[in-house]
Amino acid sequence: MNPLLELKKLPSELFHKYRSKKALVYHPNSMTRSAITNTLSSIGLTSQNVSILSGTFEDVKKNLYEIKPEVIICSTEIETQSFVEILNIHEEIYPGRLNCLMCVIGKDGSLSSGSILLGHFIDAYIATPLSAQILTNTLVDQIILKASANEQSKTFDQARKEFIKKNYKQSKDLFVKLIGFKSTAPLAYHFLGQILEKDNNPIEALKFYTTGIKLANPSYLCLQSCLNLLVKEKQFEKAHDVSALLLEKYPFNPNDIYALLQIFVATQKHNEIIKLISIFKNAQSVDTKLKNYLSAGLVIGAKLLFKQSDPVNAISALEHACFLSSTNEKVLEQSCILLAEFEYKDDAFKLLEKYSGPKMHKEIFLRIQLEIYDKSKDYQSMIKLGQDLLKIESSNLRNFELFLNAAKMLKIPNRTISSFTEIIKNKFPDKSQDFLQKYGL
Repeated sequence: MNPLLELKKLPSELFHKYRSKKALVYHPNSMTRSAITNTLSSIGLTSQNVSILSGTFEDVKKNLYEIKPEVIICSTEIETQSFVEILNIHEEIYPGRLNCLMCVIGKDGSLSSGSILLGHFIDAYIATPLSAQILTNTLVDQIILKASANEQSKTFDQARKEFIKKNYKQSKDLFVKLIGFKSTAPLAYHFLGQILEKDNNPIEALKFYTTGIKLANPSYLCLQSCLNLLVKEKQFEKAHDVSALLLEKYPFNPNDIYALLQIFVATQKHNEIIKLISIFKNAQSVDTKLKNYLSAGLVIGAKLLFKQSDPVNAISALEHACFLSSTNEKVLEQSCILLAEFEYKDDAFKLLEKYSGPKMHKEIFLRIQLEIYDKSKDYQSMIKLGQDLLKIESSNLRNFELFLNAAKMLKIPNRTISSFTEIIKNKFPDKSQDFLQKYGL
């Protein structure tokens, strides 16, 4: 225990108040679960009111609806689901948030890890390895903060409660009052814009968003909502300006990078793409789903960089895309095809060799080889792979399509490739006739 860090305690009235509250704890690590439950006990929660889970997302979801815990402490991911799914259910049960608590336990304390919580009304993000002192003090601070909420904070909580319950008229009236206060204005403008969007009034919604993002400290949600609506309305130049402000104010959120790449591709902003790729290369500890999204974004960015005659940065982007999604064969395939398409066949094969791995199925490896040769118009090399195609008895029609296209380009006689036509007939009886006719077989 760090002697320099004072262990805070709840005032007695709050300690007794929390004795009647229920809690849900989810974390895959048993030591972390134990540390959390001990901390909850120290702030008043009794052990019989604490549900400790380490199972499936469905278990957590069921517990939420049945037990209705006021306090939740969970990891950023539950199986393949994000903490956001749990937050949404918790807000559905408790739309007013002053008498409940939700904290998320993350993998580390990096800015990119903590920033994934942007735009979500989480009470705290705590990094592992978990410190009992930091956890206790964080919970105590949050409970005291909510118990001592001023009138503006109470009005904001009520306004957002009505918004969650879809009582938009009541919610709007309250948020209109809140734009007059410095502390609540940034989010009030966001929610007023959201209400107008739900009322199919994008023009008026943009007015609120635009006013909100001009404040000295615009909220992340207002910037994001403004950006999304501008893209939806196809106002890409304005979207670019807002995205630049978003990057300036909130530069470490990898959730935004895929969307921003799409905007920069649409507006042909070469320098911004380089900047985004650089930011993400420095980001850490993102989840698997996000890695796949970002890898796809990097492939899109690389294509534009190739078109703008910047192969060095394009190849670097593709290398990083494959590194991030080392288990996602589709990203590797797209990257290799793109390299071959822009006449970087050798780089494509280097990338394939580096990231294919021993677990990659031979059929997929063969298809990527065929795709590279096809984009390079190296039909002779494709024909040489014919025996490999016969050996593995491929179940993917695309492999045969690539091979037969090469044979057609080289004008190879039908009798020479008759063994392939028989395999196609046997493996794809429903598609073989139309498929083979296309190649005159």
